Amino acid sequence: MKFGIIGGSGLENLQIMEEKEEKQVETPYGNVSVVIGKISGVDVCILSRHGKKHELSPSNINYQANIYALKQLEVTHILASSAVGSLKEEIKPGDLVFPDQIIDFTKLRKSTFFDQNGKVEHIGMAEPFSSELRDKLIETALELRLSFHNIGTLITIEGPRFSTKAESFMFRNFADIIGMTTATEAFLAKEAEIEYATIAMSTDYDCWKKDEEPGSYESSCCGDDFWEYYSYFEVFSGDGSNTDPCDQEDGCSGRSYYSDKCCYGRGSCVVWSTCYNSADINYVGEYPEDY
Repeated sequence: MKFGIIGGSGLENLQIMEEKEEKQVETPYGNVSVVIGKISGVDVCILSRHGKKHELSPSNINYQANIYALKQLEVTHILASSAVGSLKEEIKPGDLVFPDQIIDFTKLRKSTFFDQNGKVEHIGMAEPFSSELRDKLIETALELRLSFHNIGTLITIEGPRFSTKAESFMFRNFADIIGMTTATEAFLAKEAEIEYATIAMSTDYDCWKKDEEPGSYESSCCGDDFWEYYSYFEVFSGDGSNTDPCDQEDGCSGRSYYSDKCCYGRGSCVVWSTCYNSADINYVGEYPEDY
């Protein structure tokens, strides 16, 4: 078993990674920079989807090259993180969602490897996410007493802009959360026969909720960095220690879930926000009666 981790900028600096080495992987779709190493003895390949400096917009990410590179590195399972907007009242900012379904609302992407004449394949996509990985994520979230939702439909839009109010109200009719990258990655991973699941974190209510500020780059910051580090740290090591896996050069320091501060949001700038305290986390998962 070999894991691929796909996330935002800065992920390749994960401090708990051992035997770390950066590798340029050549693919028919272009070269990809991947950091390989181990986390708690597990072979891991880390890929920053937006580039090291967050220079690639969702439309310009080379999804084909990214998934192809992980396949060449013999990755069998992919965990991806995504900061998303919530389309439902009950999915609050800070909640994790492990989506089980996707709606693809993108327009400009290469979302298949079978796009050449003479090589037509029709891949079943009824279940776009790995049930094996989703079950593990749910199990781990229960153990860690996190606020999460174990199912949900994620709609992927083209971006990089956020929704209009009319779009947001329309999307609410058939989706629970909204993002810009997941569908394309999931489809390609399915074609490549790699198990794929997403850890999505709600950072705002998009723009449909009247008493909340609309989702924006400025108002929703720093999420990828902390939550990607934190989520993968817990999944692989099972250790909720006090380490600061998300120390940033810009001074943003994420901490474990029972700390009094963390940073989150859709974007990569810096803002502090109060985090859930372990004593009063809003439990969404279905816990045993005696938990």
